[in-house]
Amino acid sequence: MTLPPLPAGIPATGADRARLRECFLFSGLTDKEAEKAEALADAHVYRYAAGENVTVAGCVFPFFGLLLSGGLCVNRAGEPRRVILNLLRPGDTFGVASLFGGEGGFPTTVTASADSSVLLLRQENVERLLAEIPEAARAYIGFLSDRIRFLNRRIDSFAGRTAEEKVAAFLLRTEGSKARLPVSRQALASVLGLGRASLYRALGSMEEKGLIRVSRNQIEILNAEKLKKLIL
Repeated sequence: MTLPPLPAGIPATGADRARLRECFLFSGLTDKEAEKAEALADAHVYRYAAGENVTVAGCVFPFFGLLLSGGLCVNRAGEPRRVILNLLRPGDTFGVASLFGGEGGFPTTVTASADSSVLLLRQENVERLLAEIPEAARAYIGFLSDRIRFLNRRIDSFAGRTAEEKVAAFLLRTEGSKARLPVSRQALASVLGLGRASLYRALGSMEEKGLIRVSRNQIEILNAEKLKKLIL
């Protein structure tokens, strides 16, 4: 299955390249190495409208992606409806594990949940970068190792958990004290493996307990310590 046509891309600006330097791939690089890595990356920026697919499960997607703005929804086809696996926020990456994978194409469908800007690096450029800058290769391997540990923790956090415990685990994975929701509450319920009514009850109960504050598209953590106690 071939990759859907890419929208017109433009070379990354100075601000875009600065965001790329904040990515794990540049972690631990000297200024000289970072400049070389930036040149080898030859990053381009692509813009996607809300609802537009960045890639589709099963297609060949030879790119490393970094979300610059907007939001992305990672899902796979499921019966009787799609199953949402993750919600990406600006600064999140995708395609890291599948870039050097085997057969089967990209494992998931990635869709823009809002108008989004995505920075993409072609596989051949990433290969050159990793071959010529050993510290970047170590950072790449380190990221994949951390990802495996994260997925194991995520499985543990969802297995046998109550609705409130699942919400707490999700919130504690977010950066900072506020979780902005790039998709509907229904989509969030799917991510957490909950029914919509169960999610609403959990949010209401946690708000009554003073753990969180819920607004239209945002959940604010009011007491992180008590949230942590829910999942210990």
